Amino acid sequence: SADPYYTFGDNSGVNPLPVSLISFTALYQDGHVNLNWATASEQNNAYFEIERSIDAESWTTIGQVQGHGTTNESNNYSAIDNLEGVIPSGTFYYRLKQVDFNGAFTYSMIRSVDITNPPAAISTYPNPTKNILNVNWTSKLSDNTVLRVVGMNGVSVYEQTVDGVGF
Repeated sequence: SADPYYTFGDNSGVNPLPVSLISFTALYQDGHVNLNWATASEQNNAYFEIERSIDAESWTTIGQVQGHGTTNESNNYSAIDNLEGVIPSGTFYYRLKQVDFNGAFTYSMIRSVDITNPPAAISTYPNPTKNILNVNWTSKLSDNTVLRVVGMNGVSVYEQTVDGVGF
């Protein structure tokens, strides 16, 4: 069976960085991407940079998560790419850049997320609200959509039919 562990290291094969990555996943959900990874052990691990790309060639750092230095215990990590300023369409690629305390670094395997046809996404604010509720939504469908606001008692307090691909 395939080895489930990935060891960060340089291309020469003679200087592995002893951070054993057990898993790395990227999952699109509700307008953002959840990134999760786990290590089996770490040595001199300062931090991870999370990088995103739209072509798997040019990368942008979108976040940083502190490492656990040196440990033989497994650790779980997570980060969220809220796709701020990005149209959530197409395929996004993610990788981890693991950086040691001495500045040495290497990259993880690449994970891709295909959000070519995401479901309609909606956000509301402020929450809670008394008089004014702002609603943002996006949809790739051109069908009519019914926007309905329902109070805590289950009674519909507002309803509007909208068309197009979002507003």
